[in-house]
Amino acid sequence: MIKMAICTTLMAAKLEQPMQPNFNRMVRLVKSKWGVDTSRDELIEIEMNIIYTLDFNLTYTGPISFLERYLRVFNLDCVQTDRESFIIDGLARSFSRCFLRSHHYLRLKPSQIAAAAFTAAINIYKSQ
Repeated sequence: MIKMAICTTLMAAKLEQPMQPNFNRMVRLVKSKWGVDTSRDELIEIEMNIIYTLDFNLTYTGPISFLERYLRVFNLDCVQTDRESFIIDGLARSFSRCFLRSHHYLRLKPSQIAAAAFTAAINIYKSQ
């Protein structure tokens, strides 16, 4: 199970980070921290099994893409020039990240999380 967790962490890093993770470094880290023996080839094999199981569908549409759409629809996407847009955008993005960290919101769709974050950000901004 630890090997699968390591592999999925590496896969997530490949998708999200600008620099690709180093398998050999991860093998050494896992050995020193948790005493788990693994190899680069074993991690690559686990990664291939995961990718085949998921049928190469590794995309996830999170709430941020929906949030950006809502900001455009309400003409609040001019964060470079408009102070109100900048504040609402920042608040909504922060709320979205907070919602994703809480297990209470896991049952919601990404579009619902974005809508809730957007609404909360507008309400907080307007209440000031």
